[in-house]
Amino acid sequence: FSPIAPVVPRQATCDDIIDGIEVKKGDKIVLAIQNLHRDPHYWKIDPSKFIPERFLHEDKHPPHCAYMPFGGGHRACAGQD
Repeated sequence: FSPIAPVVPRQATCDDIIDGIEVKKGDKIVLAIQNLHRDPHYWKIDPSKFIPERFLHEDKHPPHCAYMPFGGGHRACAGQD
């Protein structure tokens, strides 16, 4: 159950430190969507297992940007809006 867009490019809007790595405003960042989808920090049910029922109950509303199967932004999913 890999995402349609495996990575999503972004640009840093401010200076920050992410996991000990210094990021400057304007730096290009690539997010590996699959890593977000399988991070146990964001999910109550084991994210490494294919359990689609998770979206019916415990993980119905994951944190913002923890689940992006079609990428992000206004072009992510035509049926979303």
